[in-house]
Amino acid sequence: MRGFAGKRAGGAAAVVAQCALTVVGLGLVLALPARSGAMLVVPVTGIPAKPWLDQRSDIRFSGLGRLPGSIIVIADRDALLGDAIAHGALLLPASPTLCTTRLAQAS
Repeated sequence: MRGFAGKRAGGAAAVVAQCALTVVGLGLVLALPARSGAMLVVPVTGIPAKPWLDQRSDIRFSGLGRLPGSIIVIADRDALLGDAIAHGALLLPASPTLCTTRLAQAS
């Protein structure tokens, strides 16, 4: 009987783990920005995103984000994703109306 109870407890833990992974996976999918358009670039390492984004010619700046060092850009997600990962930044869906300051005002 002990073996059976142990297997049941392990089975319940596996189900909980699978449910948690499903929720996390769905959260990640929902957190991805659209393939192209407005996205929020959020630096995770504390280094502002604008300096390395200035070197790219395929993006358009829209405004400053609400998080420190973050910026809203109009770009292609797939083209920007590699640089974002290399610079320790996350790409999140955003709308230009969510920025705190228009970039022209911030300069």
